[in-house]
Amino acid sequence: MEARSGGIEAIGFAPFESAFAPLATIANVRLLVRQANAFARLVRQHGLANTSARDTEAALALGQCVATIAYAQLVAENSVRLDVGMPLVPAMFHEIVLDLAAAGTALLVASPHLSPVARTVAGRMVRVPRTPTADWDWVAHWVRAFQGDIRS
Repeated sequence: MEARSGGIEAIGFAPFESAFAPLATIANVRLLVRQANAFARLVRQHGLANTSARDTEAALALGQCVATIAYAQLVAENSVRLDVGMPLVPAMFHEIVLDLAAAGTALLVASPHLSPVARTVAGRMVRVPRTPTADWDWVAHWVRAFQGDIRS
């Protein structure tokens, strides 16, 4: 194994849409895709790709958005690969949607220079997940089983 040298901009990821396609029937996955698309549009069309490293707060918020989307991509790919229980996937994406909404909010706060149009695009990153109660019940049951404490 050889260490990679060079800037962070040289790190590549596969297009995230393909990772989420097998999970497209899940509302929270669709929300995450909408958030990620809003972020991509914000970066490409509204100058955030040129955020200076000297603007620490904005750079950290930008990095948090990228990291959250990359994490969601890994969760999606491995959920499919490992055939994760379907009620668990909406619950996991519930939390990831919240994380990306928080990162998008931090990016808005850290970028007062954004135009009103860019702020509207960034606002599309702030979403509220929808997870059925039955899925949360399944997760709670699974956690209790994992702890060896099933009470029916």
